[in-house]
Order: sequence, then structure tokens, then C-alpha cells
Amino acid sequence: MHVFIGIVGVIAVLAVTVATESSHAFTGFLHRPALLLLVLAPPFIALTSYRPEELLETTVRSSARCATRRRGRGRSFTTT
Repeated sequence: MHVFIGIVGVIAVLAVTVATESSHAFTGFLHRPALLLLVLAPPFIALTSYRPEELLETTVRSSARCATRRRGRGRSFTTT
């Protein structure tokens, strides 16, 4: 089921991107169609390949490891 949701999500993101790209005027710092592709497409592509439980577990594990490394790194910069 996660594969179906991922594919439908990617198709929906592409459809919304094409629909919002009708105005080719660059109106600010961020271009909306590009922002949609950068923010919304990667999670749906990952959902196509992995189950949501695996993605959540990996995200939690990597953020915990990053916090542990950050704490350890502070001690190594002490000067003698």
C-alpha cells in the first residue's frame, strides 16, 4: 500500500507543480513550483521504496546519533 501512496503522491506533486507553473513570473526569493518539488517530492519517493515504519525508525535513529556526536564533540575542543 505504501508503494501506491508514494506513486500517487509523486504524481500529485507533479500535477500541482505543473498547475502552479502557469505564471512564469518570478515573484520573490522562492519559486513556488521548485519549492514544491524540493520539499514534497522526496518524502513520496522515499515512501515508494520503504515502509513508513522503516523511515520513522531511520529518522529517529539518525537524529539520536547526531545528538550524541554533538555532545561528544564539545568535550574534544577543550584547550589545555
